[in-house]
Amino acid sequence: SYWKPFQSGEPDSERIRSYLPEVRVLRALAHFQEAVAPPLAAKNLGQEIPFASELIAHVPKVESPLLIETFGGPFSPLNDHELQLELVKKLDAASVLVSPSSVGAVGRVVGQFRGMLAENYLCNAVVLLGPCDPYAENEIAKHTGVKVFSLPTPTNW
Repeated sequence: SYWKPFQSGEPDSERIRSYLPEVRVLRALAHFQEAVAPPLAAKNLGQEIPFASELIAHVPKVESPLLIETFGGPFSPLNDHELQLELVKKLDAASVLVSPSSVGAVGRVVGQFRGMLAENYLCNAVVLLGPCDPYAENEIAKHTGVKVFSLPTPTNW
């Protein structure tokens, strides 16, 4: 099952539904038409994304494994008061840090990983999206101690 609690612009859930029809796609808590960060889209409508502690009550109860996709990165705002990392920590589940494999991947991923560690949170794996970069994979694994996987971006679906 797949759940993205907040979406803006073209919904990711629709892409998942079309690419992976066998996956159960669960309804978002909110979808904002404006293609900007969900906290900004909510603010522009006079709304606010709830606190992480409130959002936990809305996590769908499913029997199959549940993939929850947040938006932005762990240090992107969740709402006017908290960062995404607060929600990730409260979910208390295995987590995967996903980043483009483009130039700067090592610094970007290691920086986010260490920032998460400084906030007393350890992610379980890293996925690099885009062209395979064995150097980046090895360096990230060496400096984080977690498994690193590469997924090339498909040229078509």
